[in-house]
Amino acid sequence: MSEQKNGLSKLCLTGFILSILSPFLPLLLIAAAASSSSSVSFTLIVTAIVLVPLTGFALSIAGVATARKRGKKGKGFGIAGIILPCVYAVVAAIIAGGAGLIYFALVDDAKKAKAKGEQSVLYEIGGISKTLNEEYDISQYEITEGYDFSDADIKVSENDLAAYAKDKLQTIDKESEMFVRGKYEGFNFLIVRKDLFEAWLKEDGLGEIQTSKEGNVAFVYRVTWENSSLPYRTLELYKDPSGKFIIITNCSDYKVISDFFG
Repeated sequence: MSEQKNGLSKLCLTGFILSILSPFLPLLLIAAAASSSSSVSFTLIVTAIVLVPLTGFALSIAGVATARKRGKKGKGFGIAGIILPCVYAVVAAIIAGGAGLIYFALVDDAKKAKAKGEQSVLYEIGGISKTLNEEYDISQYEITEGYDFSDADIKVSENDLAAYAKDKLQTIDKESEMFVRGKYEGFNFLIVRKDLFEAWLKEDGLGEIQTSKEGNVAFVYRVTWENSSLPYRTLELYKDPSGKFIIITNCSDYKVISDFFG
């Protein structure tokens, strides 16, 4: 009787073993379910994820309680069997919380992108301008206060826009009847038809025309600019000498601007 009384608590040992197995058993079941020869159900996997650690936790508590009363060994196993499920639960909660935050952030971004539709075209004009070079005269291309964006005498066809973009841009990323977006010397350029500029501005609704203290006109985004802590981003705004096109770019290098129009 004395030998049985001082023996190892089976409840403590069983609870400890289940607590140890609880994070691995569901993985084994998932692996088995993934194999073509197995028919392990989703319900069984969920049951294992929930019941195995709970059973180990409960048995460990019962084992510690009875071991003290009956003088059995193995209380250390029981205590470990109580602690491990708690640790697993905290880790699972952290992982689930992080996954939830990522999921809702992605859903929110998707909703915003869907709401903007074609507006995302503008927002993709990213990047920061290279070295500012003011040694070149680009005054003939700058748009100053009072410029008439709604000049009814200017007529541009879609073919005119396509030909101009093909001549000026090194790569073309996006085309429509209103605009063409592409790159020149590594900078982003958006070419908009002058006769449709106001319609394009109203349709996309991502920015507005503003005049600086110096009297020059720029294009200001009303959305957060990528890789920037600023809520708005001011882009350079130019006119083609032909009067047919408006150019929006993130380039502040006067040499590049001069070469683009030259």
